[in-house]
Parts: sequence; structure tokens; C-alpha cells
Amino acid sequence: MSSNKKIACVLTLSIVTIAGVFLWITNSAAGVTNSADFNQKILNSLAELNLPKSNDLSLINSAPDNLGNYISYRSGVALSQSNKDALRQSEQLCWNQSKSVGQSQLAQILTDVAFERLVTLTDSDIGSMSDTLRGFNDSSLSSTFQSGRSMVRLRANGEGSLQPQYFVSQLEYARDAQIDYNRSRSGYPPLLIQANRAALYNRIVNEISERVRTLSDADPEFLTGSTKGLTPAKAMLVSYAVVTNDMLLGNSVDLQQRMAIQQQTLSSYWNQQYPSPQGRKAFGVNGYLYSSPTNYLFDDASVARVLTLINERSN
Repeated sequence: MSSNKKIACVLTLSIVTIAGVFLWITNSAAGVTNSADFNQKILNSLAELNLPKSNDLSLINSAPDNLGNYISYRSGVALSQSNKDALRQSEQLCWNQSKSVGQSQLAQILTDVAFERLVTLTDSDIGSMSDTLRGFNDSSLSSTFQSGRSMVRLRANGEGSLQPQYFVSQLEYARDAQIDYNRSRSGYPPLLIQANRAALYNRIVNEISERVRTLSDADPEFLTGSTKGLTPAKAMLVSYAVVTNDMLLGNSVDLQQRMAIQQQTLSSYWNQQYPSPQGRKAFGVNGYLYSSPTNYLFDDASVARVLTLINERSN
């Protein structure tokens, strides 16, 4: 393989890693199939969210709080008041003007924000991301369960497993290359950097498409308007789902049951007590079901930037 091709492979893998959207989604991550039960769990989830399906001012006004509560109990991510206010204004504008954001537009927005975020990461940030992606951790984990944290897992179903050292070195390499390119002092061909951006975009758009498809299969009214696009609130829901690998299955009660089943299954299989899910979050940083670095990928500044771009690019 030529040196340029090797660099391309390294950068593509690394930049896809930072976005948290590196592999195509599979229903095996959730432990269920795309069946009536699967669809019902999604409906339970959407019912708890109660996002607007028409220009209903009361639902539009409550959407940011509903979404904030929803992603908070699932992942611990907290939407700031300023971001909720911005989302409320954006949602009102889109409904009043019959505007929405397309799936490809949302993929481009997430790609742009991922690249902006990539160059801000310190070595310490990347090390923290690596540890988070190794999975749920607790001081009471036995050596058996700790051994299950030996690899970085890029998706909840175990696909995309990497040695932590490799993850760190390649992400640092990708960050430095992008910084050099942004400062016009990179030794990498411009087409190579563009190819990596295109590769990341393609992964993101595929994942968004799968997320929207499963939501729409369960609820045909999920997509609204003649353009069949996403309102800002639904765009933020899909963005959250992509970053956290949350399949959006089930309401709060269903989610607690899933975590309890996981504890029982692991404890029984290994004949050792796995930590209780009580007080745990299913997703996000140190998520019980899947741990993802939302403190870097879905932090307050990143959410604000996504909202700004959604506002600018909706049509």
C-alpha cells in the first residue's frame, strides 16, 4: 500500500472515530430485531418525548424541555437553558415557515462540527475519550469484568474494537494533520483531507438514514411536511442518537428494565455480581449499556453550533 493510501486509511478511521458514527447501525446493538416488539418500543420512546407533529404552539414550546429531560435521563447530557431557548425559537420558525432540515444536510452539519471539534482536543481529552469508549467502569468491577474493558468499542454491538493505544495515537495523528492543514502548513495533499471529510460524511449520512428509517417505520408521522425533512427538535434527537448509539428503544421504565436484565444476565453468566444499575445512566459517559464521550461530542458548545447550522441551513 502506498504511503498516501496508508495515511488516508489512518485519517479516515481516526476522524470517523471522533464523530462517534464510524460504523453502520445494526439492530443487534439493541438485542432485538426490527419486529413489532422493536417498533412498539420505539413508539413508547417517542410517546414519552411527545415532539410536535403539527404547528401546535404548546407542543412546540414544550419540545426543548421534553427533549432535554429525555436525553438527560438516558445519558446524563444536560441541555443548557440557552440551547433550549435557541431550539424553541428554531422549532417555532421552522413550523411557521414550513421549513425543515434534510437528512443529508444534517449529516453535513455533523461532519462540519466534528471537524471543528477535532482540532480543539488536547492529548488529555483524547485519553479520556479512549477510557470512556472502553465501556462502563466502577470501583466494584471484578477483574473478570475489568478485563472486558481492554478494548475501545466504537459501537455498542462490539464492532470497531481497537486497542486503546492505537485509538489514541491515530486520533492524535488525525488532529495534528487537520490543524496543520487548517494553518496551510500541512504536508498532506488537499485532496486527501477532502477525501477524509467525504468518508466521514458518508458514514454519518448512512447512520442518520438508518435512524430515521427505524423511527419512521414505527411512526409514519415522524417525518413531517412536503419535504419529509426533520424539524430542529427531531434533528437534535437523531443527532443525539447517532453520537450515543442509543437506539431510542423504550421509555424510562423500559430502559430501567433493560439495564436490570443486563445486570442479571452478566451476573448469572459469570457467576459474579455485576454492579447494580441503580442511579446509572444507560448511555453517555460511563453509560451502563454503552459508554460514549458525550462530554466532547455532545457538549454545550457543540450542541449550540449544531443548532446554529440547522437554523442557517433549513429550507
